[in-house]
Amino acid sequence: RPIASERSEPLALGFDIETASADEMFRGRHEGSFVRIVGSHVEDPSGGSATTTADDTVTLLEDLNEAEVIYGHNILGFDLVALAHHHGADYDALAVKAIDTFTLSQLAWPSGAKGDREDYTLDAVAKRLRHTGKSGDLKALAKEFGGYDKIPVNDERYAAYLRGDLAATAHVYEMMGGFLPDTPLSDYARREMRVAAIQNRMTLNGWRVDTALLAQRVAHEDAQRTSAAQALAERFGLPLAPPDKIRLRRKEDWTGGRDMKYRAAQRARTLAPDALVVA
Repeated sequence: RPIASERSEPLALGFDIETASADEMFRGRHEGSFVRIVGSHVEDPSGGSATTTADDTVTLLEDLNEAEVIYGHNILGFDLVALAHHHGADYDALAVKAIDTFTLSQLAWPSGAKGDREDYTLDAVAKRLRHTGKSGDLKALAKEFGGYDKIPVNDERYAAYLRGDLAATAHVYEMMGGFLPDTPLSDYARREMRVAAIQNRMTLNGWRVDTALLAQRVAHEDAQRTSAAQALAERFGLPLAPPDKIRLRRKEDWTGGRDMKYRAAQRARTLAPDALVVA
């Protein structure tokens, strides 16, 4: 177990957790603990590394609290939220020293214009950085046992899957800079990390709304919209209400003045015999 107080150099602790279905984080319809197994990874100064996996969440929280830097993929949006909600972790204290490779990936490969989206999953990012990616098939395990919350925590395939995630996460972290206190993030990246932390913190406690001010602003927007529509109607003839009904009629059914206008238009251009016009 890596303990920060026993080390002289800054400690960067990578971690990951396996849980019940993410959809059940706040619903509570899962069996047993939401956080099923946990794992951590730390690099040794001599070049080695240590990876541990267990169903001991208490020990993981102690290690996270003692580490100078913690890192993982989407930890601000999922792992730390789960640990805070289900195990009382101090989200704010952990988020301030967290390096989320999910956020770094968004900065490294921003989504393009016209709705083009990059794939920021751990597997995709790891492969982009020349790693083999995730290992194992967690969905198959969940199907075998009837749900993510029913996979036995002592199943070696479960632990192997988590170890694969930890290896991929460590690779992504190192390839993106291996940030430590003496190699800090850029100001922009740090800002984006804080923004992500604030956004995800709200899923734990929500946010307060000044209802009186909100009502004023809604009324103001309604008045502006009405005024703009009225101006368009007066200056450009914009209809303010939809027609009572729309009817489609064949040309031979037209009579009277409108039929004469139709025939004049017909002389100016050729229409198909069965053309339809709006009455």
